This record gives sequence, C-alpha cells and structure tokens, in this order.
Amino acid sequence: MQLLKDGKIEIVGGGWVQHDESLTNYKMQMNQMETGFKWLYETFPFLKGRVNTLWQIDPFGASNTTPLLFNKDFKYAVLNRVGDHIKDQLKDSRNLDFFWNTPFSAGSGILTHLTNKHYCTEQKEFLEKTLTMEFIDKLTTIPKDSPNPKRV
Repeated sequence: MQLLKDGKIEIVGGGWVQHDESLTNYKMQMNQMETGFKWLYETFPFLKGRVNTLWQIDPFGASNTTPLLFNKDFKYAVLNRVGDHIKDQLKDSRNLDFFWNTPFSAGSGILTHLTNKHYCTEQKEFLEKTLTMEFIDKLTTIPKDSPNPKRV
C-alpha cells in the first residue's frame, strides 16, 4: 500500500476488466469502467485522480468511441491488438506513439502508445538482469524475518 501512496507503483486502467471494444456498446464499456473505479476508489481513496493511463492491451481491436469516452478520465492510453498491417505501418514510420483522435472526438483525443511486440518488451534481457529478487526486496518495506511476507 505504501508503494502506491508514494507513487512508486501505479495503477493503470482501473476498469473491472479490459472491455471488448469491438462488440460492446458504449454503455457497457462505461459501466465496467465505472464499476472498477468505484471499487478502486473505495479501496484506495488516495488514488482518486491519480489513475491516468488507460490500459487496453488485450481487447481485439480498438473502438473509435474509446478516445471520446475516456479522454476526460485518462491522459494516456496503451494499446496492443490492432491489425498486423496497421502495426507494421506504424512501426515502419516510427509512429507507435500518436494522438488517438476520431471523427467523434475531434480535438479531444488521447495520447496513445502501441506496443511494439505483442506481450514482450525489447528490453527483456535488461529487465531480467535488473529485476532480481534483491532489487524487488529493496522496493518493499516488509522485513525479511516477517512471517508470511506478501509481495505486491
């Protein structure tokens, strides 16, 4: 909990689940986000106003209503699943970071990052070397002699 309070780890998304953007209507998308935020802010009231990244890496496709629905709540979005031809085109032009705008949200879109690889990072080796248990232990405030320590 202290890591959240100190801003050392961050909640992204905040919805109950990552909603399916291709088959649901906007009311269903908003309902699942409202349900998730209600629980999140009742459980961690100090996070209100601090969740600012929409995390939609697993839904199939992206709805053109998403920037319109969520640009007031989120500053940023992270996407993953788009058509290969679109992702390849954005990779080639080095435009994986873009301002996601639609005809419905003209001028009020959301700054978006499209992941380069599906569920991987190019820095995998760096992360494997850096994020050792010793490093993770330094982030936690749980004494090593604590019975049944829980790691976040």
